[in-house]
Amino acid sequence: MSETTILWVLVISTLGTFLLRYSFLWLNDRSPFSERVAEWLKLIPATAIVSLIVPALIVSPSALTVEGAPKLCAAIVATLVMWKTRSAT
Repeated sequence: MSETTILWVLVISTLGTFLLRYSFLWLNDRSPFSERVAEWLKLIPATAIVSLIVPALIVSPSALTVEGAPKLCAAIVATLVMWKTRSAT
């Protein structure tokens, strides 16, 4: 691929990403989310955290053994902190 082609791919990708993200903000200003959708959107950070942590815990059978204990302990502590501070909601 030539340098010009790579440059155009980067420019178009950047513009597409910007427009996609900006459209979300623009549409929200024009018609705000309902209360139900707003409550649902508050749960996305907790869901993202779980989707990152759980595969690391269950990817191998050794995750629940003594060798995997540090990961399991860290996950339990993170869950307790999130639950106690209510940072997921």
